Amino acid sequence: MPRSGLTNDDTNTCSDGSACTSGDACSAGVCSGTAITCNDNNPCTTDTCDPATGCVFTNVTDGTVCSDGIACTSGDVCTAGVCAGTGITCNDNNPCTDDTCDTATGCVFTNNTAPCNDDSACTSGDVCTAGVCAGTGIVCNDNIPCTTDTCDPATGCVFTNVANGTVCSDGNACTSGDVCTAGVCGGTAITCNDNNVCTTDTCAPTTGCVFTNVTNGTVCDDGSACTSGDVCTAGVCGGTAITCNDNNVCTTDTCTPATGCVYTNNTAACNDANACTTNDTCAAGACVGGAATNCDDANVCTDDSCSPATGCVHTNNTAPCNDGNACTNSDTCSAGACVGGAASNCNDNNACTTDSCNPATGCVFTAVANGTVCDDGSACTTSDVCIKGMCRGTAITCNDNNVCTDDSCAAATGCVFINNTAPCNDGNACTTNDTCSAGACLGVSIAAGI
Repeated sequence: MPRSGLTNDDTNTCSDGSACTSGDACSAGVCSGTAITCNDNNPCTTDTCDPATGCVFTNVTDGTVCSDGIACTSGDVCTAGVCAGTGITCNDNNPCTDDTCDTATGCVFTNNTAPCNDDSACTSGDVCTAGVCAGTGIVCNDNIPCTTDTCDPATGCVFTNVANGTVCSDGNACTSGDVCTAGVCGGTAITCNDNNVCTTDTCAPTTGCVFTNVTNGTVCDDGSACTSGDVCTAGVCGGTAITCNDNNVCTTDTCTPATGCVYTNNTAACNDANACTTNDTCAAGACVGGAATNCDDANVCTDDSCSPATGCVHTNNTAPCNDGNACTNSDTCSAGACVGGAASNCNDNNACTTDSCNPATGCVFTAVANGTVCDDGSACTTSDVCIKGMCRGTAITCNDNNVCTDDSCAAATGCVFINNTAPCNDGNACTTNDTCSAGACLGVSIAAGI
């Protein structure tokens, strides 16, 4: 029953009387708590809870299989509530590793560099490298070309005769066609002949043929029609080269050892002794003149010609020309040069420009400063001044206030007033049909018209 004065959803702390719960509190009128966890993390105990006393840890039967968490033991079993195993043996039977055990990961095999024996008679200096025992291969070589040299890991070097007739080298430079016979290499003596009359021919077993020079000056024949007086010199037969020269630039002079001098026509550049030809070329063994010499000196003040003996001739003339100066006129040649004529007249009759001449371009008309006083030559303007190189004035007003004249302006004389015959009003009410005449307004009297 709930206590007096409390409702069924009262959440006051309480005790449900069980040692197997914690955090007891009232809910809906009942006191209850959260079950506790009984775990001693020991695989060799059975974990339970007694409401009266709390957690109970009971040893399992001795010999129950378990795991002690150590990678260096095996056959782990429970004994009196304790899990234990037998230490394992870490041995990979490899002399090139140091064998240890890590409780977390188990056996550890670390490579070493210890001396070792790879059990092969074909190696020496065996040592551990990267966990493997290996040595340096021994060299099995009996220096006999007629044996095959091998190695048996169990016994060592093996030298086996090759098949008879196998090609070899007996090390004697004076034999050739060497072959093996019963493990022995031998060949046929060679012939030493260099077909040189200036050497004595012999053979040395270590080096082969030896060709010894005969005495210098020994008479010989080098077989060439291009030499004479042939003798041996330092083992070579030779003579003095003959001279093949026909003094003709249009032949190529050579010598053929079999026949002697040869003169072959060519197409070489040459000189035909005419200064008025160019690019002379050999043809059929003779020099032929090429294109005519260009004697144009690009000077209009010389007459250009050519003399075969001396070449181009440039004779001065007096022709019209252009000296390149735009400020001269009627230029004429003199002593081979263009001489400028009279100076150009650069006058534009404009008071508002400064007149000059540029040799490169000719007359130059430069506007004077705006506002410079000038005279535009017109009687119809006043206060004339220069504006952008032009003389400009203000137009005058021509008005005589007389309806009987037509008012205008003449640039040469100024205002002009010309009489007209226009209708007018003479201001007299006693006249009619007023008309201009001789510059005055005249009316007809009314009385006269009655």
